[in-house]
Amino acid sequence: MFSAARTAATIPSGRSLTKQDFTLAEPIILALDTASKATSLALSRGGALLRSIIEPPDEKRSEMLWTEVGSLLAGLGMTIADIDVFAVCVGPGGFTGLRVGMAAIEGFSAATNKPVVGVTSLEAAAFAARPASAVCAMVNAYKGEVYSQLFSFDGDGAAVAQPAADDGARAAGPCALARQRRRAVPCGAGCAQPPGQ
Repeated sequence: MFSAARTAATIPSGRSLTKQDFTLAEPIILALDTASKATSLALSRGGALLRSIIEPPDEKRSEMLWTEVGSLLAGLGMTIADIDVFAVCVGPGGFTGLRVGMAAIEGFSAATNKPVVGVTSLEAAAFAARPASAVCAMVNAYKGEVYSQLFSFDGDGAAVAQPAADDGARAAGPCALARQRRRAVPCGAGCAQPPGQ
């Protein structure tokens, strides 16, 4: 779900992480996404998903998050101390939801002295669309708008953002140009948004 190797991260001491910090054979990763209206939690060992929870929108997200994390861990006989790396969605997305998720993960990191990796909503959508060679990730920005970004994948399968080709691409949007050239597969929740919604 989340690729730790490509995103800048720090541990509570402020030291930047390098790819070597993620050479644990199979790190246990707790990932949290509160950028959208729903709350998504995932626990993985290396590249294998162990368990995930998607909670529908709730006005008490900040209160329920702690129970959801506890349930996710308890269901696998783990505690927060068993986590090697924390991953959090850093947007784009809803401001309040992002604050809740980032504050929770930063708190877990500070309490356990374990690293945090930030992943954008667009990176996560692109990663989920593999094995396409190129994707145009789109997430809902509401009021008929979407956030979009082109991605390709490196040899490790990590999503690599691609710049817009020219000024015409920026005006039309990178994904519109990619579809015209038939070189990228559209993905993400923003693909399903009807025009003008």
